[in-house]
Amino acid sequence: MLAPPKAKLIAKFVIWGNYPSSITLGGVCLTKILKKFEQNYLNCLTSKVISCFKISNVPFELFMYRAYENPKDIFDQFLLFNKKRWQCKNNILIPEDLKLLDIELIHKDEVEFDSLKKIIRQESQVSNMVFVAFDTFYLVHKNEEYLKKHQSHWVIVSYNKTSNLYYVLDDSSNGKGDFREHVYDEKSLKIAFENNSIKSYRYYSIKTDINKLDVYTTIFLNKACDYYLKSEISLAYYDLIPISIMENWGNSDKLNTLLDQIIEGLAYLAGSRYLSQLFFKFIDQIYEVQDLLETINEELNIIKLILLKSKVTNKINISDLQERFNNVKENESLLLTYIKLYSKKNISGH
Repeated sequence: MLAPPKAKLIAKFVIWGNYPSSITLGGVCLTKILKKFEQNYLNCLTSKVISCFKISNVPFELFMYRAYENPKDIFDQFLLFNKKRWQCKNNILIPEDLKLLDIELIHKDEVEFDSLKKIIRQESQVSNMVFVAFDTFYLVHKNEEYLKKHQSHWVIVSYNKTSNLYYVLDDSSNGKGDFREHVYDEKSLKIAFENNSIKSYRYYSIKTDINKLDVYTTIFLNKACDYYLKSEISLAYYDLIPISIMENWGNSDKLNTLLDQIIEGLAYLAGSRYLSQLFFKFIDQIYEVQDLLETINEELNIIKLILLKSKVTNKINISDLQERFNNVKENESLLLTYIKLYSKKNISGH
């Protein structure tokens, strides 16, 4: 393994457009920072892609029908497999859906840095952003991980021919803040790439035609209805979680681990319902579903805050907690009924 580089970060934050070749995506110039869209459900790669789609006027909300996930599948990942949110995979940007919006994903795995460098330079010339995974151990701007923690992390990379420098668009350590520009030399990025477990790149060819929005919406509505009819939803965890908390209340180590897992799951599930709501708002359908998704999202976030507070105070009102989980369960059941009925009617044409 190569030795870690000395600090080669040229600047922590540079305003987009101060250089001869301003970096754009889909013809849109990025100014100052790229706003982060969502961080509960979306991982570091998906969040950056969606944020880029957003500024390119891609109707990204249409992808969000797939954010509606089974609560059991979500909590299984956290309670059984002890995952973190950024480790969870979602399917909201599958190639099949991208093609429906005239977007092509170009990607390659197991590449050498010289090949990656050519792609970054090539795509920067035509204003495309390249998404690349690096080892945070070698990324100076990730101050809490730099020289401390090896973790694969996706960023946006572009190149400026005049300055012969690379521009990394990324958030701060632990996913904090929006995506800001950090400037690196080639040697530093090479070390961070070659020592990473994932040696891949990807970029997107966007040919979405906003004049076809009605066509896109109809296609995705039909896809969503098919997806919802095939979805299997289990609400058992809403009963099991309060019981599990009470069973472990006397064991501080087990309880803290359990609460951390539940909090992660609640945040991820809340993000799932928030993004699902965006889909229904965008297609302007089933207002009852929109309201239920908003209510569920809000209640999940309240429960999350209650559990966070309980970790500090070592106190909890279990009856109140059970009632809140039961309310979420009832709303989820009603939500599922509305979604299934609407989907059946839409597909049957009645």
